[in-house]
This record gives sequence, structure tokens and C-alpha cells, in this order.
Amino acid sequence: MPVHGGRWRPSLRAVVLLLALCAAISSSGSSSNSSSSTGSTRGPCNWAELHAQFARTLAAATAFATLRYNITRHPPFPSPCLNGTSLAGPAAACVRRRSMTHAVLIMGDSIDRIMVGGGCAHWNITAYESGAGVNGTREGRAYAYDWEWSRGRLKHNSGGLVSSMCVVERLGSNVTGAAWLAAHGMGATNVSAGSSSNSSKPGSGHISSVASALFGFVHILGAEPQGPYLFGLANSAEDGYIDTASRVPYVSGLFEQALGVVPSLVIYRADMWSFYKQMADRGWNSTLVTATRWEPIIDKFIEHTNATLAWLRARYPPSTLVGVHTVPMITNEGATHALYTAGLRAAARRLGLPVWDWAEITAPRPPSEYLTDGIHPAKHPSAWFASFVLSSAKAWDAMRCQCEQGSH
Repeated sequence: MPVHGGRWRPSLRAVVLLLALCAAISSSGSSSNSSSSTGSTRGPCNWAELHAQFARTLAAATAFATLRYNITRHPPFPSPCLNGTSLAGPAAACVRRRSMTHAVLIMGDSIDRIMVGGGCAHWNITAYESGAGVNGTREGRAYAYDWEWSRGRLKHNSGGLVSSMCVVERLGSNVTGAAWLAAHGMGATNVSAGSSSNSSKPGSGHISSVASALFGFVHILGAEPQGPYLFGLANSAEDGYIDTASRVPYVSGLFEQALGVVPSLVIYRADMWSFYKQMADRGWNSTLVTATRWEPIIDKFIEHTNATLAWLRARYPPSTLVGVHTVPMITNEGATHALYTAGLRAAARRLGLPVWDWAEITAPRPPSEYLTDGIHPAKHPSAWFASFVLSSAKAWDAMRCQCEQGSH
């Protein structure tokens, strides 16, 4: 294990073993799918088997990341565990042939808003193509982060954008900068979320028609199905979609309506403040809560998280992966964070869903390496984890493309 404060170097043996594991997972998946498609009759895609294969791939990529990468210095994420299935060979050809859009929807809190914003800034192809700095121009900021796809539909912004998204890559357009934004309705002031088309230009269609990858976020205010949540947030005449039980179904449909694409990944994370809300409801002080008294809180958190995850899994087709992600250790909240992380993992495990385990990846490193204020991740770790998630979306799309098409 690394020593905090010193430069950590993974053992060569550990890296080699993980690379071999990645190769074994990739080859086993390819051979099993190949055997199913070499006969005269192609059977239906075995989604249970494909989901299990992806879970193994994600676990190997997570272990590789934990051993190998210095998060503060190495975005994006070139994991061989993920790239081997997504960037080469028949898998990539299948994705190109079908013009698939890699779409990620993160349902979470301010940590996720920052993570998505960091990824969008890192990927800002408008600023890159115009030669401007990633965060150096109004054009770059608008392209990277200011497109709020729920604008006018969800009112409460909880101190920041209630939703955001960016186009990570696009298909077949040579237009750059503000002209591309305006042509496709992506400006910060000219978007009407939920319209049948996000462009005033006739025939342009949804943004997904010109994007090969989309990355989006929407703020979920608590694990409990109904508010009031932390700070007294509750449904009102102004905003009837504060409650998680109504908000999650509403934004699931709104995302597809606004962007014209079914997500490849839907990652849900109820925030840790739900723990503190339950303590406040009981009149407890966190310093007085014993391990025994935590039990009803974590049990209720898992119950609520499970209910939302089960609804999402039933709502989306098997070609959409639904799961959770954890967050890095929060300064001075070690015990609470450990229980919260265990609750997220347990909720996912009960339903057999994948976990994008940011907590595990950052565990060998001190919080000062990846946090800005003791709670929220810094720019580079945010961009790094966003790239990790996007790489997994590409890997999943490549796997399901071949399975659906029988093209192995």
C-alpha cells in the first residue's frame, strides 16, 4: 500500500497481473459471443451474461486504477481493461456502423455536478478546436457546462445548476465554436429543454443526431422518496418535482425528450446528507451516535436507495446499464463516509448492479490530493473520474453493439 505524503509506485507484478486479467476478460467475452454467432442461426442477446461480463471488466478496471494511476496528474483514463473492448477491432466498427451515441446520465448531488463539469471542461472540443484555453473564454464555458437541459422545468437550483450536460464528441461537422452552438440550440440562453427538437434550424433534429458522446447531470436532493430534505427542501407550487419519488421518473423522461437519446449508463447516487437528515429528524447529534444507533439509519438509506434503483432498472431497457458510484473520502467524516459507502455498495449488490467505485480508487491517497474544501473533488480528479465513467460507457456500448448485432 502507498504511504500518504510519499510518491506511491505500484508493484510491477501487480500491474502485469491486472493486465493479464483484463486480457482474459476481454478474450473470454469475445470467444463466448463469437461461438454464439458462428452458427447458422443467431440467438437473442444474453443480457444477463453481458451484464456479468461488464461487471468483471469494470472490477478489473477499478483494481487497475487503484494500483496504477495518479489521479491528480493523469486524466483522462486510458485503462486497457476498458479501452481493449471499445477502441479497436470489430467492437469499434460496430459502434461506428450504427452511429451509436455514448450517453451518460448522472443523478446525484453537488459532487456529481462538479465531476461532470470537470469532465466537460476537460473535453471541451469547442475551446480545443478554436485554440482557446479550456476555461478561458465565454464560448468555452457555455459549450462545456452551461447547457441546462432541464431549464424551465426544475426550479430549485440548490446553489448551482440543477442540470447540465456537454457534448463530448460530435459526428461529421466541421463547424466550430459559437456557430456550432447556435446552429444546434446549445447556447446558454436559447435552449428550451423538453422541446421536440433542440434546434431552431429546420431538419437538424436532436443534439444526439450530431453527437457521438453526451455527458449529463441532474441534482437529486435526497434518498428518501418524499421531502422535506436537508434545509427544508420540499415540493411546492413552484416546483412539484423536489421529491425523489417524482423527480427521478420525471427527469428520466425529460433527458430523453430533450436530448433524443436513451442513456447508455444511468448512475444514481443518493447523497450522504440523507444520513444527517435522518439524525436531525431523530434529534440526534452525530458525535453522540453509536454504532447501534447507526443501524436504522443505514438500513433505511439502503431501503430507499434500493427502491429508486429498482425503479430505474425496470424503467430502462437491458441495453442501459443502471448502477451507483461512490465518492472519495470526505475530510473529518471518516466513519460516516464508510457507512455511507457501505450502504451504496450494499444497495447495488442486492440488485446485482455495477458500482463505479471512486472511493476504492482514491482510498490509497490522502484527501488533500483530490479535495478542494474537504468535501468536493478538485478539477483534475473530477475530470479523471468522468473520463473513467465515459470509458466504461464506450466499453459497454461496444459490448452490447456486438451482442445485439451478432457481429462477433
